[in-house]
Parts: sequence; C-alpha cells; structure tokens
Amino acid sequence: MGKFNAVLSWDGPAPAHEAIEEAKKIKGIAHLEAEREKQLIRLEAAHPLALEKVENFFLSRGIVFSSEKAVLKIKGGGEKETEREALNLKGVLSASFWKKGFLVVSYNSGETDLALVCRQLAEKCRCQVEKAYITNPVLLLLESRQGKVFLAAGFFLLAGVFLRNADPPVSTASYLAAVAAGGVPVIQAAWAGLRQKAVNFNVLVLVALAAAVLSGHFLAAAEVAVLMSLGVLLEEYTIKRSFETSSSLLQFMPRQALRKRGDREERISAREVKENDLVLVAPGQRAPVDGTVVKGRSWVDQSALTGENAPEEKLPGSSVLSGSLILSGLLEIRAERVGDETSISQTASLLDQCLEEETDFSRLIDKVAAYLLPVVLLLALIGLGTTGQVTVAVTILIGACPCALVMATPAVTRAGISNASLNGIFVKGGRYLEKLASINCVALDKTGTLTTSSHKLIKIHPFPPWEEKELLSLAAAAEKYSDPPLARAIKEAALEKGLEPGQVEGFAAAAGGGVTATVDNRKVEIRSALSERAGIPGNIEAPAGSTPVMVTVEGNQAGLFFMTGETKAEAREAVAGMRRSGIGETVIISGDTEEATALMADEIGVKSYYAELMPGEKVQVIKELQNKGLQVAMVGDGINDAPALATSDLGIAMGLKGTDLAVDTSPVVFLSDNLDRLSYLFDLGKRAASLIRQNIIFACLVIVFLVTFAFLEYVGPASGALLHKGSAIAVILNAMRLMYFKG
Repeated sequence: MGKFNAVLSWDGPAPAHEAIEEAKKIKGIAHLEAEREKQLIRLEAAHPLALEKVENFFLSRGIVFSSEKAVLKIKGGGEKETEREALNLKGVLSASFWKKGFLVVSYNSGETDLALVCRQLAEKCRCQVEKAYITNPVLLLLESRQGKVFLAAGFFLLAGVFLRNADPPVSTASYLAAVAAGGVPVIQAAWAGLRQKAVNFNVLVLVALAAAVLSGHFLAAAEVAVLMSLGVLLEEYTIKRSFETSSSLLQFMPRQALRKRGDREERISAREVKENDLVLVAPGQRAPVDGTVVKGRSWVDQSALTGENAPEEKLPGSSVLSGSLILSGLLEIRAERVGDETSISQTASLLDQCLEEETDFSRLIDKVAAYLLPVVLLLALIGLGTTGQVTVAVTILIGACPCALVMATPAVTRAGISNASLNGIFVKGGRYLEKLASINCVALDKTGTLTTSSHKLIKIHPFPPWEEKELLSLAAAAEKYSDPPLARAIKEAALEKGLEPGQVEGFAAAAGGGVTATVDNRKVEIRSALSERAGIPGNIEAPAGSTPVMVTVEGNQAGLFFMTGETKAEAREAVAGMRRSGIGETVIISGDTEEATALMADEIGVKSYYAELMPGEKVQVIKELQNKGLQVAMVGDGINDAPALATSDLGIAMGLKGTDLAVDTSPVVFLSDNLDRLSYLFDLGKRAASLIRQNIIFACLVIVFLVTFAFLEYVGPASGALLHKGSAIAVILNAMRLMYFKG
C-alpha cells in the first residue's frame, strides 16, 4: 500500500505553472498533476505529512484550497469496500488507504462536513470511523523528525549492547552513533540558549553527555542520548495532543460560503465574506461566520465550540456561532464577525497562546539553571576529589541534571489546559490552572450567570406623554449594539411586536452605567433604576423578583421597564458540586434588587448574598472577602462584572454570551453558559496541583538519591543515566494522565 491518492480543489486564480513544477519536487510526492479546467490538483503521496507540505507550499503563494483533507482511522470493514463507499459520498473528492486502518479522504467543505462523512461511512460500512491525527503515537514515531531520531538512537544503542563482547570497537562506534543521533536536539537547544546568553537545563545535559564520552563511559552517554530523545518525543506528543485541540477546532470552519445578494446567490471563499453580508447555510453544513439569524428556523449543534452536546433551536434574532452544524432547516444569517474575528478562529488562536504560556515554576527553573551549573560542577569535583573516581564525577553530572524537574509542571499544565478546552473551558495559562487548586470562595454574579439568557420584558410603565410602543421602539434602537441579557430582552420584545427601531448614532456603554445613544436625533439613556438610586414611584407596582430599568429621553424620565429571568436549571446542582469540590463559601453579588437576589439565593442554596451593588461596590465586596483570608474566584458575564473579575484572585467569564470586556479581563472563560462544569474545573485544578506536587517531589528525590549513591559508589554512570532519564519519562507519563481526567 504505502502511497495514497488525494485531490485538492481551489477557487479563484489558478496556481502558476512554475509553482506546480516546484510542488512536484516536494519530498514524499510521487506524482502531482493540475487539471486547470476542473480547478483540481491530483497527487500521489507517500504519507499525510507530504500532503500537508503541498498545502502549505501553495498557501504561501496565495492559493487557498476549497477542499479539505483528513486521515480517518477505520476499525472493521474491508478496505476496497470502504474506499468505494467513501467515493460515493456527496462532496468526497478522493479516498484511498495509506496504511492498514488509515484512510485519507479529500472533500469539498462547501458540500459536506467531516463529521457527516465519518457518520455516513460508519453506517454504510458498519465500521468505526474517527479522525486520526498525526499525533497518533505510531504515526508520530514513524513520520516525525523526533520519532526518527529516537528510532535511530535506539537502534545504535541496541547494536552496541549486542556487539559489546563480540566486537568492542564496533560496539563503541555504535554507542557514539547513538550519542550523535540522540544528542542533536540537546545540542540545538543548548546552543539556542547560549546564543541568548542564557544557561538552560539543556546545557547541563550537554555537559553530562560530554563528560561521559570524554571519560570513556560510552554506554552511559548512549543511554542519556536515547532516553533524552524519548523524553523529548513524549513531550512532543503531549504538546501536539494539546495543540491538536486548537487545530481540530479549525477543521469545523468551512472554507466556502453561499452569499446572498438580492435575488442572486454566489459561492465564495469563507474569507471573502464581509460584515453585514447575508449567508445561506443548509442542513448538514456549518456556519462560516458568527452572526444573527434573519430568516429560517433550525436546530443547531454548537458542540464544536462550546462542548455542549444538546442542540439549540435557532429562530430569527438568535445568534449563531461559526462552526455550528445546521441540523434541520435552511438559515439566512447576517454576518457580524468574519475571518479571523469569528469565535472559532479566536478560540483556536487563544488556545495556542494559553498552551505556549510558561508557568511561574517553569520560568523559575530556567533562572535557577544558570546558578545550578556551577553547583553541579562543584559537586562533581568534590566527588572526584573525595573518591578519586572519574565515574563518580560523571554519575553526579548525569544525576544532578534537573530534566524531570523542568518537565514536572509544563507537562501537567499543557495536559490540563487541553482537557479543559475539550470541555468548552479556556484556561489562559498554566499559572491559572495551578491557581484553581487554592480557591476556597466563589462569588457568583446573578443576571446572565445564574439566570438564563432568555430574560423577558414583563411590564412597561410609560410616563406621560409617552406611549408604550413608541418607548419600546426607542429603547430597542438604543440597545441595538448592546448584548447583555436585559438588552436582548428589550430587543426581542420589540421584534415580537413588529416594531422597527429608529436610526442610531453615538452609541456608548459604560461599566455598570447602562447605555446611551442618539435615536432619531433624540438622546436616549437606559439604566438600571437601582444604579441611580432612583427607586420606583409609590404608585407603580413592581412584579415580584423583577429588575426595574429606567428609560430617559432628552434627560427626562420616560418610563420603567420590568425584567425577569428564569434561574438556570443546573444552578443549584452547580453550587452543591462546588461544595463537594472543596469550595467552602459561595456568595451571590448582584446589582439586582434585594428581593430578587434573596429569592435567587434561597432557590439555589446559597447562604450569603449582596444586592443592589454598583460595579465599584462589587469590587469592594471581593476585597472584603479577600481580607478575610479567602482566595476568591468571581464568575460573571457582563460589562459591570469586569472590575470585580479583574480584582478577584481568579476571574471566570461566561463567555458564550458574555461581553468582550468580561472575557478579556478573565483568566478563565467558559465557552458555554452552563454552570455544571464549575465543579469539574475546580477538581481539574486540584488534580493538576496534585500531579505537579507528585512530579516535583519525585524528581527531587531521584536527584538526591542519585547524587548520594554516586558519592557512595553504589550507582555508576550507566545505571545512573538509566534511572535519571527514566525519572524524566515517568514525570511526563504521569502528567499525561491529566489528558484523560473526567472529573
């Protein structure tokens, strides 16, 4: 088998003839041919990485393919039958097996979807089908550069061991070949640090490696090189498994869109869609933009981004996220965020940044490495001086290298961040994952966090001479560019009554201060009645548990709106779950009325609450809790929550419908609005902290053990290398357990 066929299709200008000829020379490409009339490139490749190189090659020259490719892992089913059935699926351009159990498919993203291809193929062939990433251990070992380095170094080490009695010179040469193969990544990393005038832990490893070779301990040097390359390979696997999450998100982003202009429809690249364009998305396709439904009705699966498996029904006025799978009906969507601004693109980009961010402990280790080198050299000299044995000095150099210590924290945090992202939660760095373990108090915002997004405007009380409909129309227009739950309730009420919002200018939103806008040349201001301490006139009866909102026109009070929202079904269980996770105190802090907040607290089982708070007062409450010695996490979603989120020890934003300011301010972001994952999040943090402690203690004990027993001459260079590098591998394997944490 060995080779596979693939087809790539493009939109727009064709690749230049010179580019086609140059692409043919890419390593791993056996045959490549362009069919310009059909806008196709047909090729035969040795492995999926070669196809990746071809795509990147053309992308660098401005050619964007409308087709996508994927490697599918097939369990069960005949190969010929599977290939045939795949080719018969709508939108599939090519399908051929690369290796046993791995099918490479090319498909047109405008006509089908990878999830749909997998589901249909599994049904037709009665087999298990899932996407196989290049991070599959076997693929990584066989195809990645680091995998080949480990295999080569391991081969030479085994050859040296096998020949050490039969042919010592050849055995020594094999050991040195293993050192040369496995030591390359260490040399490169050490040199990179030295060029920046920094001593990193790779310099210590290089010193130990050189000492073993120069002292004639070739087996120990080879063991260090091989085990070091294995450690790097396992770390690469952990990192790629983490980054796999962000790259897999982009697989849900269609490359084409059907744009509607008047009565005309045109298929274009998804990146050509502009803000306010209308796009049509049919059942079985994914939304190419973030936007609002203008026409149509459909159940929509947003699990690709939010992690929530339950589909949501979308109606005119509902928001739809990019990458969402349309299940039942045709939707006409007005684009609001396009290209790199879409939720799914920003999510993937943000996750990459989260994974790259170092923890405080990692930065500390890098700083310590510069001071550790002379200490290690001094210990080695003391060992040589007290015992007179070079082997003791070499063993100390090998054993004192902090390889396992360096990997102890980042391996855990990457695995934890990856696990959280798969559950629709962003943790913006390793230090925040560690911080979760110390939180013992959670402050919950009420509106939008504990209540559903489906707030309702239940009563309007206009002040003379205003009429109810006219006032509602003005308010809906003023809230046009605002998205908190109360603003959405006003806009939805106007939509239900068929009111047309007026012309809006000069929109502005202030933290906790509501909104102001010029509507039809009149200044309209909407604020919580409580925010001004305006109160409610005695002759107006406020519905129980409702939130009053004051509408002012040209500086004069024009009327009161009364809002209400339902408590989220999972709120009570979320509070109970956090209590089981070790959160000793939970409080509600809200800008809502005393009555509404008290009712909410009683309903979800929270004993303490603070009501009728301005944003600055929420900050004061957070500080008061911190002054009691509590580590406080704040959970919120609105502009008025941003100061409190920033002040708390750990801000957690409900990001799906939360404001950009709240999301930007918070180290942790929930992509869905469900609270039932809060206890999972705190359990994940505690589990991560536990694994980090285990790794650090284990790594330190191994170093102390090896240095001590090297002085006592109980451990030699070969066994010391095996134990030391084995400890680094054990640390990585221990960290990888967090990838599979369920909560």
